Amino acid sequence: MSSETLDGRVRVPVRIDRYLATIDVSEALASSTRGLLADQVRTDTEVVGALIVVDDRDRITVDGRQWDGGQDQTVFDQLIYVLLQASLDADPDRLHLHAGLVSRSNRGLLIGGHAGCGKSTLVAQLLRAGFDYHTDERVAVDDALALGPLAKPLSVVAGSFPVLADVDPTTTASGVGSPRLWHVRADAIRPGAERTSPPELAGIALVEYRAGAALDSA
Repeated sequence: MSSETLDGRVRVPVRIDRYLATIDVSEALASSTRGLLADQVRTDTEVVGALIVVDDRDRITVDGRQWDGGQDQTVFDQLIYVLLQASLDADPDRLHLHAGLVSRSNRGLLIGGHAGCGKSTLVAQLLRAGFDYHTDERVAVDDALALGPLAKPLSVVAGSFPVLADVDPTTTASGVGSPRLWHVRADAIRPGAERTSPPELAGIALVEYRAGAALDSA
């Protein structure tokens, strides 16, 4: 993986769909940052793109603008959110769907539903069943209806921890986690699951959360 170290700071260049950025972090955070975003790290270090700086107090700036991380967010929760929002702001010409995308034999399944309904949990279970991973968060659609999935680690909320306990990043070192949110690479769920080329859309599934339902998956 490409990175550059200078005066105790490490610069990690990343690509999030069409968005190019360089993340400037302390050496203490560099290993976790590179590990979490391994699938997004670029080799063209001479291209800076946007400069995202994580300071020693875990505050984040994007090209000098302070980012409001909100309450109860770890530095990696903030970093993932910044990358999601900044990449969205940088791509205003396409329609962006809040949805997951998996595929098998290049036939894509779009997974939609309200926030917190279980999209990422379903995506993770489909990866275990042999599907390939494109995103659990956002899919861009252009005028020709071509899909542009936003590659990122899966983000799993606390309510789904029991179903996915075997990929707990706090015990497997396969990502980063806190009591409220895990960020897990697709390859930690099934090696080789990550895909970069978008598939042809073959179907759409809508996920519904039902309060009080038994926590299970099959």
